[in-house]
Amino acid sequence: MAANGSSVFQHALQLWKQADLPNLQEGLDQAILEVKHHEEEALESRKTLATETKAFKKLDTDARLLQINKLIKMYQAEVDSLTSRFKFTEQKLFEVYGRLTEAPDPQPLLQSSLDALQGSDNMRQLQKENAALKDKLTKYADYENLKARLREVEQNSAKTFARRLVAKEQEVNSTWEEKERNWEKKEDELNKQVKTLKETNKVLNDKLSKKNGLDSEDQADGDAESKSSNSHVGAAEFRLLADELESSQVRILDLEKRNEELSGALAKASSAAERDSELHNKDLQINHLESENALLTASLERERSSLAETRKSLGQQIQTISQELTSYKGELTTVRRKLVTYSDYEQIKQELTALRKIEFGVDDDKPDEDGDLGSALTAANKKLQSSLAGLRSRNQDLEQNNNLLVAQVKNLKEQLQELEALNAKLENDLGKVEDVARFNDNMSMISGATRHITNRQGYGGKLSPTSSIIGIPEEAETVGLTSNTSILPIVTQQRDRIRNKNMELERQLKQSSLDRGKLLAEVASLRKDNQKLYERIKYISSCNSGLGESTREVSTGVDIESQYQTGYEESLHPLVQFKKSEQERYTKGRMSQPEKLFFTFANVILANKTSRLVFLAYCIALHVLVVITAAYSVSATRAVGM
Repeated sequence: MAANGSSVFQHALQLWKQADLPNLQEGLDQAILEVKHHEEEALESRKTLATETKAFKKLDTDARLLQINKLIKMYQAEVDSLTSRFKFTEQKLFEVYGRLTEAPDPQPLLQSSLDALQGSDNMRQLQKENAALKDKLTKYADYENLKARLREVEQNSAKTFARRLVAKEQEVNSTWEEKERNWEKKEDELNKQVKTLKETNKVLNDKLSKKNGLDSEDQADGDAESKSSNSHVGAAEFRLLADELESSQVRILDLEKRNEELSGALAKASSAAERDSELHNKDLQINHLESENALLTASLERERSSLAETRKSLGQQIQTISQELTSYKGELTTVRRKLVTYSDYEQIKQELTALRKIEFGVDDDKPDEDGDLGSALTAANKKLQSSLAGLRSRNQDLEQNNNLLVAQVKNLKEQLQELEALNAKLENDLGKVEDVARFNDNMSMISGATRHITNRQGYGGKLSPTSSIIGIPEEAETVGLTSNTSILPIVTQQRDRIRNKNMELERQLKQSSLDRGKLLAEVASLRKDNQKLYERIKYISSCNSGLGESTREVSTGVDIESQYQTGYEESLHPLVQFKKSEQERYTKGRMSQPEKLFFTFANVILANKTSRLVFLAYCIALHVLVVITAAYSVSATRAVGM
């Protein structure tokens, strides 16, 4: 959708750029001024025409016959003015239509631009809130890591608690098992001791019963028995002690073995705890580094986003500045064009000052007032009209003289062609005479021609005019030539006279051509002067539109003014201006630099007769120099070869 809107805007921008609205407005301003000027002129001319029509209606029949042509010409001029105004209006209408026919309606585009401009404030607020949320999100970038760490810590704590509980249970169980084992061993030892004591008691009881039963035996036997019983008691005690020692040693060995097992288990347990603590510390460091990495990553993303936004804003600023620069350049071009349009301000001011200073019969000390300025302009207009009338009459005389001279030159050219034909025929005849001259002396040739003429007359034959004069033999004739000595000088003198006459006619023709060129140059200069005078009269009439109607009657009553008006309007025709502008554009844009240099060089050379002659002399001198150099080089080469 955004791409479609952008393409619509770009298409509209391209069409309005092609329409070139500032230049169109400038052209319309000038056209409006010209239309106003034509309207004022039409109003004045209609007033004049109405006045003339009223005056014509008041005249009698004879005066009407005298004034009818003038009134018809005024009506024709009014019709021509209306036609030119219609053509001008139609041309401007087609020009405006051609520029604006494809331009889209700017109302929806401007409405969408206004909506976008109104929504730009909300967009800025949303951008600020978005930036604040991005900053806050950057600060909480390690939330997921913290959450995962918390979950992991909880799981680790549960696992640690479970491991500690299991270890505690194992420790308690091992303690109870150890105690039970010790108790069982003690119980076994005590049972052994009880058994030993029972046996000892049994032995002692047996001994005691035997001792009580043998009281009557003799004292000697009693002493021996007492000694044997004592020895039996000592042996029993020794055996009891030996059993206790053996049991103690066995218990000590069991305790040492158990101690070694417990030491190994303790070492294993301590190493596992250290490893768990190291793993826990490393996990904490990894989590800390991951949190820092997350924060740094979020900061990096934030910086990247801020950098992208900065670049985008800078690009928009650069685009805005470039658009402003383009608009400033357009305004500067418009101002320069206006300055070029108003470049003749000083000249117009000087002309106006000069016109204000023009006074006929008025002193310089009088102040410049509106009435004085009007009278001065009227007098200046009358003077210019009188000078224009004189120049017109002089131009008519010069044109008549030019027509006469052209007719004379034409007649002279025809005479010259006839004389050249006669001269060529005469030279051919003289060439034949020189070809026929086979004898050494002229007298024999002339006598032969004379005899030839006599013979031809005697036989009744006819001679050609040339043969009758110089005696050229006919092709079928083989008779010798006879001549009269008086014919050749006559022919020679006639030929010299014809050559002199021809040379004189050539000089006259050359002089006539020079005079005709001078007259044509004077006519062209007079036409230019008349054109300038007509432009001045138009300017003065536009400045003097508020004056009386007498001047306008004089200016409109002249028939010859129409041709200058036609030339002036043709010079102002848009096709002529377009042709000039296109030629200048082609000269400046399409031609390459060497072509431009050659074109300028050709214009400089062909500007006037002097430059052309100088260039021709330079070419001839250059060719002569090249020929001399080549001849000298050839001669030098031959000399070296010889």
